[in-house]
Amino acid sequence: MSAPVITAPIGSREPTYSSIPPGDTERGQQAVEFARLCGMTLFPWQEDVLRDMCRTGEDGYFSAPEVVVSVPRQNGKGEILVARELAGIYLFGEKTILHTAHHLDTAVSARARLWEVISENDFLMSWWDGSFRGAPREYRSNGKEDIRFPNGSIVMFRTRSDKTARGLTCNLVVLDEAFELPEQRYSAINSTTAAVAGSQIIFISSPVNQLEHIHGSVFSAKRWRGQDKAPGVYYAEWCAREDDNIHDIEAWKHANPSLVEDSPIGVQLKFIKQNSETAKNSNAHLEQFLVENMGIGNWCPRDGEEEDDNPPIFDDETIDSILTDETVSITRQVLAIDSHPKRESIGISLCGKTADGGYHVHTGYLGEYDMEKVTKMVLNLIEKVDPEMIAIDGKNPSNLIVPSLIDAGYDVEQLNYAKVTESTQLFLQLIDDERLTITADKEGRAKQALQDIRLRESANGAVNFERFSGDVSGITSGAIGVWACNSALEAPVVVEKKPHRPRQKIVYKKKNNMLGVNRRW
Repeated sequence: MSAPVITAPIGSREPTYSSIPPGDTERGQQAVEFARLCGMTLFPWQEDVLRDMCRTGEDGYFSAPEVVVSVPRQNGKGEILVARELAGIYLFGEKTILHTAHHLDTAVSARARLWEVISENDFLMSWWDGSFRGAPREYRSNGKEDIRFPNGSIVMFRTRSDKTARGLTCNLVVLDEAFELPEQRYSAINSTTAAVAGSQIIFISSPVNQLEHIHGSVFSAKRWRGQDKAPGVYYAEWCAREDDNIHDIEAWKHANPSLVEDSPIGVQLKFIKQNSETAKNSNAHLEQFLVENMGIGNWCPRDGEEEDDNPPIFDDETIDSILTDETVSITRQVLAIDSHPKRESIGISLCGKTADGGYHVHTGYLGEYDMEKVTKMVLNLIEKVDPEMIAIDGKNPSNLIVPSLIDAGYDVEQLNYAKVTESTQLFLQLIDDERLTITADKEGRAKQALQDIRLRESANGAVNFERFSGDVSGITSGAIGVWACNSALEAPVVVEKKPHRPRQKIVYKKKNNMLGVNRRW
């Protein structure tokens, strides 16, 4: 049986953003050639990173004591680390290497891959014959994974904890999965290289997503240093470019240097294409696609840049004009449901047409995400008001109510991502046209939601409500309900195709973060 054919990647060899300190590439080229000698198959971009991170200055030390690499998942950053650690032990004379990761599985996998290369090469196992006794060996105990060498060198693989770096002095520190790196633990680990001349520390990871990675500030700060071309920092970042359509193959190439069409090694083109199609119809999957496949991080902002990155949509005057204490009669009633993406709250709204041709939203419920309670409430409301339609975001956690409604004999309109986006634009357009009102509840929940809600911009320029910005489900469900009511009319309002810009314009600051917007989702 013939071996599978490994083809060259179609992804971009050049990073989207980079900063390479000047220096001699001889040591880096030695590392590249040594990896080839060990049987490693590195793609050209991986060899470039290895070569450039090992550049040396006139003093013989690394030109880049800090290495910062951001690349989407599955592109093979681990292979670069294996090659760098091999060169460190066998060529550079590094005595102590500490490889840390956020997850235990990642640390164990990194150790296994390095040991695989060493154990399968007789010349690596016998490298110190005649100088020292023994051969390289694996050690595993109490969550500690080590590879030790006859000359006294050691590569330690650890998950990051408060005790990880205690008492250590290291030549090389690898901070794998740097998207989740608590500052206190980083400070302790960073001190291990402080007293070692010519040491190096590597920050390597897929991008930070603030919504998932609460300890992403360190990696974000290192990225900003790289973008500022700080001395002594090698920086490379692969991601979609500012003018890319994220659902186009050119964007996929820019973000994934290991993208392949038909090869057993690399990021599979069909996999990215499948994720792209899913992301078109799901807000939650879009965010995941942007970070993990397109390299577009939701980075922690620079110090002092937190203000006005995404201010409120509505000013107080607009909010007062939207809310009303009066009883408003509506026809063509639609019952709409939406929830916080993490099930922190859920909103139920009754929407419909008013006598003067406008639209009105009654926020019937905005509170705890209790599906049993909400299901009973919705069924009671349906019996009481007999709505023409029940509408819900098909990809939102609120869709867990759909089977119960179907079992009860009701049809449910489940909006896809494109329709949810259109509902946002229609909602804002009606407010601009002064054709939309919302019932002001005594508890002030509707007012608070209008004050809290923000917009987020997608890669194609369309805007949608930011559902993580507070208890705003009463507003987002209202938008869905208004859209459903409008779509059922014989002469519906035509939604403007251009991106909406409300009276209080959103301030998006360009920060070289790929799409030209600061994505604080």
